[in-house]
Amino acid sequence: MKKKSLAKRISLKITPQVIADCVMLLCALAFLIFIYKIIVRLPEPIKPTSTTTVPVEDVPAYTPTATDCPKLDDKALTPRLITIPKIAIENNCLEATSVASDGTLGDPQNALENIGYYLNPSPSYVKPGVMVYTCHTSFNPNRSAVCDNLPQLTTDDLMIVELNSGQKKTYKVQDIKNVALAEVNMEEFVAAVVDGKESLSIMTCAGQYNKSTGLSSHRLLIRAVLIDY
Repeated sequence: MKKKSLAKRISLKITPQVIADCVMLLCALAFLIFIYKIIVRLPEPIKPTSTTTVPVEDVPAYTPTATDCPKLDDKALTPRLITIPKIAIENNCLEATSVASDGTLGDPQNALENIGYYLNPSPSYVKPGVMVYTCHTSFNPNRSAVCDNLPQLTTDDLMIVELNSGQKKTYKVQDIKNVALAEVNMEEFVAAVVDGKESLSIMTCAGQYNKSTGLSSHRLLIRAVLIDY
């Protein structure tokens, strides 16, 4: 008997069943590779985008220094720095801020870090001997503002203002009110706490923030009186 050629012997073994078995084996192998890629391989690093939310604890706290606020020798009696020990505000800049013709108080240019004051021109309703300050509270959990902790102040807490001359004035908190925006009484807010005594009045936003109007529902109003040493 003559031996069959190798090609002929191989061709005889490739049956429909063999082909079906090979196809099933390839499919099983592809499925295992797919599972391996999902379970075993490490995920690719996520590239940050402009919409990435920064965790609150990763937001750096602003730490002001006196060098941020150069002295103005020609304005020796105007305020330069403010310190509020209770809420860890130390030597924050006091920024001169404008007042609109209708008496509306403007914002500091560096609104998140500086506290604004109003001297020249001052609102017509501000009484002599009363320093008026405003500052921002942030309603964004990923961004801080200088007066975020102002609501922690209580009666008898201190605020120290340093003038451009280097003189320091200490005020003691006497009156704290949290009122609805529509019910803010500016005449009362800018009045002296004690008749004949120099006073400091500071205001910040409070309550709930309305994105559509850009306004908060309340205002925190704090008034303090100068301490005589």
